[in-house]
Amino acid sequence: MRRGSISPLIIRDLKNYRCYGSTIDHSTAILEELGYQVHVECMPAARLFTLVEAGKVDVTINISTTGALENKVTIIYPPYTYLSIVLANHAEKSDGETVAAITGYDYTGLRQELVKQGYTFIDVPSSLDAINLFLHNRTSSLISYLRPYEYYLDNRVPDKSVKTHHIKRDIPTYFAISRTSKWHDELIKRFKDYSESQQISLFIEKFKQTTSKQLAPAQKNATSTN
Repeated sequence: MRRGSISPLIIRDLKNYRCYGSTIDHSTAILEELGYQVHVECMPAARLFTLVEAGKVDVTINISTTGALENKVTIIYPPYTYLSIVLANHAEKSDGETVAAITGYDYTGLRQELVKQGYTFIDVPSSLDAINLFLHNRTSSLISYLRPYEYYLDNRVPDKSVKTHHIKRDIPTYFAISRTSKWHDELIKRFKDYSESQQISLFIEKFKQTTSKQLAPAQKNATSTN
């Protein structure tokens, strides 16, 4: 099975382009408990959306309102986890109309709101690209999901000129199954059985639990060579 990963829930190593982070560990553990061998790929959002539509990526994790995935995925309930969005500004910059962001992300409608306020978006492939663009003073503002932003800042000397505002909290994000995946129907049933048997209200809190005895033990090898 091919599992596609993009920001904001993972970190991409800019030296070797590998992805890592607790979300990869958690989601892989769940899918393996469901009986699948998982091949994780890290890619820009635009490429992920194309591969999901084609059924070449079976599973991703995303918010339910991502326009590029509308009618292309089946959302799995309950949520995987919750996200927050921040807007950061350089306090000393007079130009407040450019904002670094990820290509293809509408940030639950905030992109349109900021465009109406006069912002010009500078789109880049990943959250770390956007954060770097902002922190190197190439844009006056940054819109980002909180997790990668905090991770990046943990490894830097704080910049007192940067002002950060939480503008949306508690945004649910979900496992999303490609509607053209050959595992689509089976995945939906197995996720449903798993969440009900484990009484899951949030997948991220339950990833260590074992699957229900009703789930078939045989592994499915759906690893893609693409």
